[in-house]
Amino acid sequence: MNCRNTAWRGLPGRNYRRKVAAVLSIALPLLVWRALDLLEEIINGPIKMSLDRWVITGTPATVLQVLIVAVLFLVTFGAANALAYPAKEMPLP
Repeated sequence: MNCRNTAWRGLPGRNYRRKVAAVLSIALPLLVWRALDLLEEIINGPIKMSLDRWVITGTPATVLQVLIVAVLFLVTFGAANALAYPAKEMPLP
């Protein structure tokens, strides 16, 4: 099995747990921040998102915010799952 073609969760190596812990320590605060920001915007009024010069409001902004939260959740869950099961450090031959 070629290690270069495997997913980041299955890569063996000495720094594997350190890399996964770094991803988790970055993704978890970002997830909490984006989820609280989305909740605040839902409570206070219309959801908007600014991208440099453009401001997106309404349904596209809601979809974009939910997509960002979902991706951060999947990354956080994947990193936590990889830390919880050290057997995934060794891929099957």
